[in-house]
Amino acid sequence: MYERTFTYKGFDGKTYSDTYNFYLSKADLLEIHLGTFVGLDVLLKQLVETKNGKEIMAIVKEFIMKSVGRVSSDGRRFVRNDEIREEFLETPAYSELFEELVLDPNKVIEFLSNVTPEEVGSKMRELHAQAEAEKPTIAADTKAE
Repeated sequence: MYERTFTYKGFDGKTYSDTYNFYLSKADLLEIHLGTFVGLDVLLKQLVETKNGKEIMAIVKEFIMKSVGRVSSDGRRFVRNDEIREEFLETPAYSELFEELVLDPNKVIEFLSNVTPEEVGSKMRELHAQAEAEKPTIAADTKAE
């Protein structure tokens, strides 16, 4: 689970600090994986590599909205419902997180590796590091023209 505090100016001009929790269980990830035709691993790779802003925004919003919630008072449940999602969506906190993730695909991987169970997050970080290491580097042309 990932916990993050956002500080922002409300619509009434006052400054607020709100803490939100984000979590995706293995079942959530399986649902996302099976709900895409390409699979979660390919979806994440496409997210990092794509230049299609509309696609990035849709995927980022889905991950945020699926993961935002609150830990129950007894600590046994992670509650996600429309009321919690709408509350978050209607604050500048959502806008801040959304902008951060849309503008930097590496932040999406970081976010997802933090909101998923530890073994899944570790695997995501490992695969991302591997993909980054395999990216071709563009050598500077040393010939004078």
